[in-house]
Amino acid sequence: MSTTELRGRALAEATLEAIRREPHRFDPTAWRYDATMCFGAWAADLAGGRWLATPDDHGVLCLPDGRRAMSFESSLLLAEPAIDPPVWITHWEGHPVVHVQRRAALLLHLNPAVCHMQGGTLLFGDRNTPDTLAGLIEAAYDGGSDA
Repeated sequence: MSTTELRGRALAEATLEAIRREPHRFDPTAWRYDATMCFGAWAADLAGGRWLATPDDHGVLCLPDGRRAMSFESSLLLAEPAIDPPVWITHWEGHPVVHVQRRAALLLHLNPAVCHMQGGTLLFGDRNTPDTLAGLIEAAYDGGSDA
């Protein structure tokens, strides 16, 4: 993880700032696809998450063996036993991994038992824009939702 540990509301606000600086890299419809990421993936990335799939010279997400990552594989972070509960850690292609949705919820101090796509804070919803995210962040951290 990074030396400056962003968590909770500070991470949510930093994520929104990063999305506003690079809106062309924000896509709420997929956790992560080549150069674009949703809110949760942005948050995990900003907090220092290490991805199973990394970009090749052309920006295409590839697995450690060089194969192009499928959608699901693109959303996997290398497990961090110091922060990821053991029950969340699985193995993919020989690597301990965790899905970005779980890690992002944990880092953002959201209820990890809630999906946050169609319920809870809706921060991971597929129709979000930077403007809607600003309101959702405000509601999530000011007691207005099931964070």
